[in-house]
Amino acid sequence: MATLSATLTIETFRAEGDGCLGYLVVDEASRTAVAIDPRLDLVERFQAALAAHDAHLTHVLDTLRMPTTCRAYGASPSERARPSSRTSPPS
Repeated sequence: MATLSATLTIETFRAEGDGCLGYLVVDEASRTAVAIDPRLDLVERFQAALAAHDAHLTHVLDTLRMPTTCRAYGASPSERARPSSRTSPPS
């Protein structure tokens, strides 16, 4: 059995006002990252963290599917209706 060694960095993003959390998990070795529950109003902070780690986003996990959860990602109803607005990696 091979031994796997990895360095993962986890950054936490707290939304102002409601305390909802989002996370960025970065694999430092491959410089890849996954965003967990990113909110539209926090995209710039996620992008800055990606740049600081010189990493690129490979996946986005959305675990907060209820529209009332965490003010629905800080998005307007029309933004929530567009799946691509929260599944596409930031450019």
